[in-house]
Amino acid sequence: MQLEMNTYTKILDRLNKFLLILCVFLLMVMVAAVSFQVLLRFLPGMGIRISAPWTSELPIYCMIWLIFLGVAVATRHNKLISVDVLLGKLPLNGVKLVVYIATLLSLLFYIGLLIAGYEWAVYGMSETSSTMGIPMSYVYVSLPVSAFVMILNTIAYLLEIPKKNLLSVNVDTEI
Repeated sequence: MQLEMNTYTKILDRLNKFLLILCVFLLMVMVAAVSFQVLLRFLPGMGIRISAPWTSELPIYCMIWLIFLGVAVATRHNKLISVDVLLGKLPLNGVKLVVYIATLLSLLFYIGLLIAGYEWAVYGMSETSSTMGIPMSYVYVSLPVSAFVMILNTIAYLLEIPKKNLLSVNVDTEI
């Protein structure tokens, strides 16, 4: 069982590393598109008229994917926003129980996101974006993809809870 868990977490960590690289790429595309849009605003003053309406839509779609993938990766090490004031007041067994319950509830929420995201992605096949003309399912599929990765990451986190010192893991002192 330990070998399978190690293999699962190694594969998952590679997937998360790839997703982080993809997030960096999406951020670079966003910056390039917005910079190009700003540049085009100055060109008419120089007598050059170029229209690039895609520069307003593309960064939005990249940001949607970036946010959902970033959240999916953050679930791997339980780095999403949480209220952990109660954890410092509980004994260790109480902390583990609260963390298990909260993580299981999160897992149920991610399953709901997966189902709703799938329905949105199917719905998006029938509509296209106004400027770029791409199927909106390309954008909407970011929700079920990220929800699936969140489910995988949450399962890995659940498997690692018994090995962790939850008082130091969940009470984050970073600012």
